[in-house]
Amino acid sequence: MKQGRLASKSRRHFLGASSPLLALMVPGVCCRLARADESELYPAVLPGAALAFPRDHGAHPEYRTEWWYLTASLQSPVGPLGLQITFFRSRTPYGRDNPSRFAPKQLLLAHAALAMPDQSKLLHDQQSFRQQDVVAQYSITDTDIAIGLPNNRWTMVRTASDEYRISVNAEQFRFAITATPPATMSAPVQQGVNGFSQKGPQRVQASYYYSRPQLRVEGEYQIDNKPVSVSGTAWLDHEWSSELLAEDATGWDWVGLNFHDGSALMAFQVRTKSGEALHSTARYISVEQGQLQEHNNTAVFTNRRYWQSPRTNARYPVSVRLQTGELDLIVEPLFDDQELDSSGSTGIIYWEGAVQVWNADAVSQDGTKKGKPIATGYLELTGYANKLSL
Repeated sequence: MKQGRLASKSRRHFLGASSPLLALMVPGVCCRLARADESELYPAVLPGAALAFPRDHGAHPEYRTEWWYLTASLQSPVGPLGLQITFFRSRTPYGRDNPSRFAPKQLLLAHAALAMPDQSKLLHDQQSFRQQDVVAQYSITDTDIAIGLPNNRWTMVRTASDEYRISVNAEQFRFAITATPPATMSAPVQQGVNGFSQKGPQRVQASYYYSRPQLRVEGEYQIDNKPVSVSGTAWLDHEWSSELLAEDATGWDWVGLNFHDGSALMAFQVRTKSGEALHSTARYISVEQGQLQEHNNTAVFTNRRYWQSPRTNARYPVSVRLQTGELDLIVEPLFDDQELDSSGSTGIIYWEGAVQVWNADAVSQDGTKKGKPIATGYLELTGYANKLSL
């Protein structure tokens, strides 16, 4: 077993929900243990703060929770596939006055996955380390993150030419890709109001949030040391916050979609336990006559079809109708079983899958589709297996 890794079944069992170590490693859990003092520990996310680049591509270690999240819809000689890599940074309430290098002041965690539709198979891995360790590093001046021992190092770096270079050496797979923004969307898309993205009925429930849609991807993946070339499009999110969800929120549904005509859509809803939408928003970005146009609306998610996990019994709405502004879309998974068990790192079990998208009028009630999909991307479903606390 590789030292420091939390991907094996035995370690997942050890880091159960009652484990004190897990309380240090799960964003939200660590903070609930010190709720009385958290207003002094973590700065608030406030409207009106201007994001500045390249500085805000880097880490913001004073905030409670942060993530860099890239999903890609790729083509290969063996057919379509999905790719996902997420780095999480969590500031704990411990070790403020402790000079020991072992004090867990900052944690770095990561998930990576390959979705293989030809086999209806999801390959997944995860890592967790203290930031002070040589094996877990991030930059505060630009995107430059690394986690893992030399033989299973995972990295994400943004170059001076605004190209993202991502490399993952996991136990069952490897991939190395570059992701470059197109000229039509060369600047980061600041979500919400100038990067202030509200996640609930109160303004304190918010994050700083920007996206990089329509990234052009080239690279390769390996399984059993056999390299396969891939190309396609990706979506990158970078988000940081100190209080993300309302007390009665249980999770969210989110999509990041790259349309074949060059436009892009981000939409999400935060749900209550009963399934009602507590808060929703959407931003559609199009290029019209060479000019970037942004359209802000609410989003309505209507569940069309469910899939129940044979491992957790969680029931996920893997096929949804999404309505926002003038868009009326049907979102369908490349295959159903794309559940991620990250019990060994963030403690969350959720569904995160590669999807294809059709106009609603091209899909009949029985699921029969006319023509080809108009977009690809990822759908994320949290809070169906266990309540999400961030």
